[in-house]
Amino acid sequence: MFYFNNPNQLKMFLMSKHLIHRLLYVAQYKDFARYYMLITLSMP
Repeated sequence: MFYFNNPNQLKMFLMSKHLIHRLLYVAQYKDFARYYMLITLSMP
């Protein structure tokens, strides 16, 4: 559990958390696209 002195700090924390999740999601999607391409290309 996190405790913050001011709401601005909390907002920054939430924003960074959201950005991290966004980056992870994008990376995951990129990997999926790569694997999908490999599978489709390797199929006869």
